[in-house]
Amino acid sequence: MREIKFRAWDKKVKKMLKVTSVDIRKKEVNTITPIQYKGTRYSYNDFGEVEIMQFTGLKDKNGKEIYEGDIVKGILPDSECDEPFKKMIVKYEEDGFALYRPEKEFNVSSGVYFGSLASCTLNKSIEVIGNIYENPELLK
Repeated sequence: MREIKFRAWDKKVKKMLKVTSVDIRKKEVNTITPIQYKGTRYSYNDFGEVEIMQFTGLKDKNGKEIYEGDIVKGILPDSECDEPFKKMIVKYEEDGFALYRPEKEFNVSSGVYFGSLASCTLNKSIEVIGNIYENPELLK
């Protein structure tokens, strides 16, 4: 079974935060914000203040966790000729997580679903190079 966890992009301070809990009823996200030289601050953020991203349950070839919103590069295993790609975005759809080319619309025909890729092969062939919030320049 896949570990369920999240991270959140704080729209106001433009920082990625670790999520410790999500309260659906209150529409709040409890986050940990590292404060330089003063330890850690815990805060509650309204759903409207953050973009919440879910962990895919997979790690890249360097052991880094892959979340939706991540930008990855590598080789798509089991595709035609193990096709290399420079960058794709991790997105959650109704059927699961998928990889999409940034220059295309988010639709089924432009994506490759994680479920169709062997996770052991995926871990060896894909690398997280950033995310859509902290590294928007990678989408150009």
